[in-house]
Amino acid sequence: MLAVLADATGRSVDAAHFRGQADNTAAAINALMYDETAGLYCDGVCKPDPVAKWKDNHTQLCQAQLTKDCGERSALLSAGPCEACAAHHKPGLDAAKCTPGTISMLCAGLNRTNHHSIHSAHYPLWLGVVPPERAEKVVAFLAQRNTPFLRGSVYTTFMLLHGLYEHGASDNGVVALKVMTQCSNQSWCNMLRLNATTTWETWSPTDGTHSHPWSGAPASAISGGLIGVRALAPTHERVLISPQLGDGAFTAHATVPTIRGGIEVRATQSASRQMTVEFDAPANLLARVCLPTFGADLTLIVDDEHVRASSEGGYLCADGLGSGRHTVAARKALAGASV
Repeated sequence: MLAVLADATGRSVDAAHFRGQADNTAAAINALMYDETAGLYCDGVCKPDPVAKWKDNHTQLCQAQLTKDCGERSALLSAGPCEACAAHHKPGLDAAKCTPGTISMLCAGLNRTNHHSIHSAHYPLWLGVVPPERAEKVVAFLAQRNTPFLRGSVYTTFMLLHGLYEHGASDNGVVALKVMTQCSNQSWCNMLRLNATTTWETWSPTDGTHSHPWSGAPASAISGGLIGVRALAPTHERVLISPQLGDGAFTAHATVPTIRGGIEVRATQSASRQMTVEFDAPANLLARVCLPTFGADLTLIVDDEHVRASSEGGYLCADGLGSGRHTVAARKALAGASV
């Protein structure tokens, strides 16, 4: 996000710096915190893991952080890092149990875990850390853990829903829609059932305030995920329209506000999973529409004309649709048909 903001404000050097930091962080998470056996992310450094290699390349960083954590530079110079921290924090503490700080844990190769919590899955998913080939298992894990009721606080549901929709290509938004519409005690459905007129700070009406924007995740998840309208350029000069309507018959209708005016979208998916999108775009805006194929041999029809659509990762896309009303449909390709 910082790189995107730097690009938008003409700070190309900063953008490159932030992008490099993000790439390095993602690489470290995927190297140290991904459990190959489970196909999931650990709550910390997984065990077993390649910490030894990481430690060899970051000796100076380890020593500097340990000096800060333990406050005994002389001890660090004469003893191993974990023994030094143990001596400082609690004389006689077993070296295997010392925990002076996150980086020193890594340096000492301690306190690894193979526990997989929901936040260790949906935060990497939302932040773009999870590569496409790993997304399916992570999404399946979140589906299993968040039904029949949502786990975790209402605050974290923004990251959960948007992470699921960001990787909707693996399931066309099935899990996100189920999570968003379930009616357990921890749900927006339950808030409505209890006559809420705004979103609460917590799942319970007896805790916190009754008007909290951080609990309004479905509003942005519906517009950007279910309806699928997202900005591709500043001020919505270019937008993507790519609804994720689940795995069966479904219809969604919404108007997404932008600085250029509202984009009205009506998306319909048949029981045979063929989608039609009707939209009305304001002036000075170009739309790119991408519809899922579900692995079928489909063609794209734009305003009653077959077009040569680009095929991208299970989607058919049409570009450059300007202001006004348009209808885009994915249909079975006819034998001998040409565009």
